[in-house]
Amino acid sequence: MKHIGLIFFSLVFPNLIKANTTAVMIYSTGIYSKHTDTCVENVIFKSNYIKSLQYIEDYVEDRKTDKKKFGHCIDNMVRNSGIKSSVYYGYIFRYRHKTDFYNDKKKWLLWYKEAKCNNLHWK
Repeated sequence: MKHIGLIFFSLVFPNLIKANTTAVMIYSTGIYSKHTDTCVENVIFKSNYIKSLQYIEDYVEDRKTDKKKFGHCIDNMVRNSGIKSSVYYGYIFRYRHKTDFYNDKKKWLLWYKEAKCNNLHWK
């Protein structure tokens, strides 16, 4: 039965499972993939985290225009990682320079890389 769940999960979420995944477990608090190196990564957290980061990048690059969602995504990144952003919180809620965003992105991705095995939960 575990293999059927793993096959189904890998078909539905092919980009979220790494090659070294040995099992997928579903708990009442979320879905986790357990890797052979005893890393327990919450793939729902990862999906939300990456989607927020991608929306921020799309907004900075003028591919998205919803200011409210941009602010919500910034809030998500700061709240979940604990890393402050370089966003300018004046009359216009924005990054002053694109390089400010890319510096934040590096910090946020580095934090995720270091913390992903800590069974993270979306706040």
